[in-house]
Amino acid sequence: MKIDDLKWNDHPAGMGGMRAEAEFANGYTASVLKGGPFYTDGGTFEIAVMRDGHLDYTTPVTDDVLGHLSEEEANRVLGDIERLPVPAK
Repeated sequence: MKIDDLKWNDHPAGMGGMRAEAEFANGYTASVLKGGPFYTDGGTFEIAVMRDGHLDYTTPVTDDVLGHLSEEEANRVLGDIERLPVPAK
């Protein structure tokens, strides 16, 4: 999954900016933001790891939201999330 593959929509909270989600077979989702009052500027992106509809700060990818990512960095993070092992139940 790459940034160019995402389907962008207006941010649902009406805060400006755009939001997309990437859902992966391992049960994780990437919440990706651009523009608006987020950790972005110009052409950068913010990514959060989610599981079961909630932010997940316990993965090896990050223990927080990742902000101000270039497209190349965002693509790498999406790949990292996609390669996470399926979480234990």
